[in-house]
Amino acid sequence: MATTEKPRVVAIDAMRGLVMTGLVLVTPFIPAIASLPEGAVRDSLVAQLNHSPWHGLTKADVTFGLFVMLLGTMIPVSLGRRVADGTSLVRTYGQVLRRSVLLFALGVFYNGGFSQPWPEIRWAGILQRLAVLYLVGALVYLNCPRWVRYAAAPVLLLGYWALLATVPAPGGTAGDYTFNGNLAAWVDAQALPGRAYFGTWDPEGILTTLPALASCFLGMMWADLLSSGVRPAKQVFYLWIAAIVAIDLGFVWSEAFPINKSLWTSPYALVVAGVGCVLLGICQWIAEVWRRPAWLFPLVVVGRNLLMAFLLPNVIRLGPLVDRIVGGDVAKMLGAFAPWVAGLVEAGLIWLFLYWLYQKRIVVKL
Repeated sequence: MATTEKPRVVAIDAMRGLVMTGLVLVTPFIPAIASLPEGAVRDSLVAQLNHSPWHGLTKADVTFGLFVMLLGTMIPVSLGRRVADGTSLVRTYGQVLRRSVLLFALGVFYNGGFSQPWPEIRWAGILQRLAVLYLVGALVYLNCPRWVRYAAAPVLLLGYWALLATVPAPGGTAGDYTFNGNLAAWVDAQALPGRAYFGTWDPEGILTTLPALASCFLGMMWADLLSSGVRPAKQVFYLWIAAIVAIDLGFVWSEAFPINKSLWTSPYALVVAGVGCVLLGICQWIAEVWRRPAWLFPLVVVGRNLLMAFLLPNVIRLGPLVDRIVGGDVAKMLGAFAPWVAGLVEAGLIWLFLYWLYQKRIVVKL
């Protein structure tokens, strides 16, 4: 439903906008990048816009991990207001459950809905994972002291590593992190209903939800820090120290447990958290230390309407409209620049619509 948005932390909105820009507003430029002359530059750019084939880390891999952490960031922000307003726990539980169910259903619809036979419906997916993480994260936030979620993050990351390293899939070996031999793939093949993204298992499947929940809890720490009353400059210092520790620890750990987005390995979660700390620190420095929040305005516009930014280019085909603006003879005149201009127009149309929503103080959310 559409509601009037309440004031939020500029750095968090800017960070949300930055992540969504990397996920959505870069997509219109893929044809332009593909049209570049063959060579190392084009190959590198194309690789960064796609997920790693298996082990490794690309921009696309980092983006979804940050998306999960920002979901965690918003749980204390949104539910904290309800608790402060004196809203009863029963009503708050109802809102959490409603949002989770609607987000899960939206994810099923996004993946094709019920257009396929029952066995072919994809029950796992990006939005479905976010729905599950929101439900669990919100219940932990509402019912447990802060130290529980602080302790849960490392316990989940270490426990997940121990599980995959010591428990073999039937017929396999412990510590098998190959595409078909890992334990997470076997669990999905046995227990995950419907169609799986990889055929027999899903990157948003059952077992990989555990370390993703740890990422959600790490995101909650961001919200706790930014609302702690600590001076903004010191907040940025803490974020950047945490970034150094997380990234270094993640890469050291990856010698034994590879960085892998599909498996959501613990080193992957740490490296992504470190990257997020760097970016959030930059946003907080600009907004609160330099006091130049206007510099972040283009990102804030996107971050305020995250759900609409995600769904709009995937539900509405903007290609025909873009072609009416820069197609035909205009494209011929532009020559090699045509795909770049087309990408700019499509991204601009998305941003202008989000800006219109921002000006009207409308936020589309579940």
